[in-house]
Amino acid sequence: MSFAAPTRRIALSASPLCRGPASLVQAHMQTRAKSSWSLKSLNPFASRKVTAPTAQNLDDPTTRKQLYQQSFAPKVEGSIFEEEVKTAQASEREDRAERVLDPSALVAGRDPDPRGRLRWQRAAVTKMILRRGAETIDDVIARTERTMTFKSPLMPTSTKKMMYLAQQIASKPLDDAMLQMRYSKKKMGPEIKLQLEEARDRAVAIYGMGLGKANGEAQQAKPRNIQDRNGTWRNIQDPSSLYIDQAWVNKGPKRSKRAIHLGRGRRVPILSHQASISVVLKEERTRIRLHDEKKAKKERNGPWVHLPHRPVSAQHQHYLW
Repeated sequence: MSFAAPTRRIALSASPLCRGPASLVQAHMQTRAKSSWSLKSLNPFASRKVTAPTAQNLDDPTTRKQLYQQSFAPKVEGSIFEEEVKTAQASEREDRAERVLDPSALVAGRDPDPRGRLRWQRAAVTKMILRRGAETIDDVIARTERTMTFKSPLMPTSTKKMMYLAQQIASKPLDDAMLQMRYSKKKMGPEIKLQLEEARDRAVAIYGMGLGKANGEAQQAKPRNIQDRNGTWRNIQDPSSLYIDQAWVNKGPKRSKRAIHLGRGRRVPILSHQASISVVLKEERTRIRLHDEKKAKKERNGPWVHLPHRPVSAQHQHYLW
């Protein structure tokens, strides 16, 4: 008689004790995410019903904020303290609305360096008096044109690989650059697209760029054909639309280090690199100004001639040879 039979019976009798409750097993089977590479997908008679997602969309900042607030919110619904808590919260909101903010409490945030601000104002007033109130070209450009520099976080790639993507999106309109990164075959293409979306949102919300369609400026502007610095002709419909003026790659610290062991006791270190991308966003009115300045300079210089009319210099009474 084989000795395996009693052992098998003991194992079978002990297996229900090792398993967890049926409810936990059933819940685990229901919440397990499906994969497109499972063998069940090859069965033509299997159900094609898509299960609900196992977790909420935590990539959405609004969802994360709501979950964060819910975690700290007091759970008093249905308790005996519900009316007292609601009454206290309502009175606190009314007191907060009627309360006048103390200006002295906001000084640290609004004016963190008052002495430095006074020195800068004194120097600015001195320069304005010396120029008799006339604005320089740089002051006019800073007052009429907007610009923003955005730097992405470190990404798990090398500068050599990301350099080609930075060269691809440079001098392109922001929408065209995002479209290029959407269909790029490179691994970091979709990630750069997300960073460009964040840069666009920050430029609109903080710097007020790209609001021509919202304030009616785009409808009043006339379409123009301009030539950028690369020699490409572009048709500008909205002067406030965004474009990428510059794009470069930054080198970050090494993520990890490992070694490949070779023969005869030799080793080759393999380093995992990190890199980030920086972009400078500007409005199309900047390119329009540069095109007009280049055209005015060309017209001011006049046509090129072989022998321009110049006064003869270094004249002497006698020959020098």
